[in-house]
Amino acid sequence: MQKFFIYCFTFFLILSFPAYAKSISGTAAIVVSHKIKPYMNIVSGIKKRFEELNFSLNSDIYTLKETEKELIFLENQLVNKEYQFIIAIGPEAAEFVFNSKKLNVQKFYSGVLNPDKIPSLFNSSGVSLRIPVSVQLKNISLSFPDVKKIGIVFNPENNYWFYQKAVEAAGTNIDIIPFFVSSSKDITKIIDEKISEADLVWMIPDKTVISERIIYYIIKTALYNNKGVIGYNSFFINAGAIFSFFFDYEKIGLQTADLIADCLKTGNCRKSPPEFKFFINKEVVEKTKIRSGDRPCPY
Repeated sequence: MQKFFIYCFTFFLILSFPAYAKSISGTAAIVVSHKIKPYMNIVSGIKKRFEELNFSLNSDIYTLKETEKELIFLENQLVNKEYQFIIAIGPEAAEFVFNSKKLNVQKFYSGVLNPDKIPSLFNSSGVSLRIPVSVQLKNISLSFPDVKKIGIVFNPENNYWFYQKAVEAAGTNIDIIPFFVSSSKDITKIIDEKISEADLVWMIPDKTVISERIIYYIIKTALYNNKGVIGYNSFFINAGAIFSFFFDYEKIGLQTADLIADCLKTGNCRKSPPEFKFFINKEVVEKTKIRSGDRPCPY
């Protein structure tokens, strides 16, 4: 009777948890764009979660090479090792892995800011670094419920799509004001001319705007005019931004491993936005007198 009970209980667990009911073993290659801390933290998260899921994974880590000769050698290495799947971390690694016609194995990506800009990733499975614009705006709006005018600093060639998504998400509740810049030389002039039109200045990842000097200037000018700046990492908060989004890259690794395990076990292969946190800088809130909501700050 006791054996029958144990058998029934085990069968119940298998039915209840189909995604992780049995262990998987395999070999995988992890190709990293650059050996930098965020990417290596993603790797750490992937390995940690696979161990927790009883996923017996023998993995080799490769750093992307620079010359064409080195890339060909790396590609041949990956082919000869006959891996069961490959994880590409970072946009350069993703382009290399997914564009290769020799690597006829299952492929996943993680840590890619704009996977839609890499055609070979369109129908692929992985975790991006892009928080949906509507989700970002919702968090900003809930954090500062009185704010009705938000300016976005961006180069239209790089991020007009982002501006359009923000306008769409804002509807009639919030006025999204474009701060168009076509060159880094234009930024100080545009900020000086437009700063009075917005309550908050939203800085998004944009290669025209991404420099410490520019960030410091925009934050300093905003604070002088009792405005707040929204950023996207800890540097912005340390520089005086009122609000910022954050990534815990190890958690993105955990998320990536969950996605891969689910795909391999159930066939449910998908792409996913990243998990994120945010920080409200209370000191800057007091200085600018921009009312922040009563929501708890998770970071």
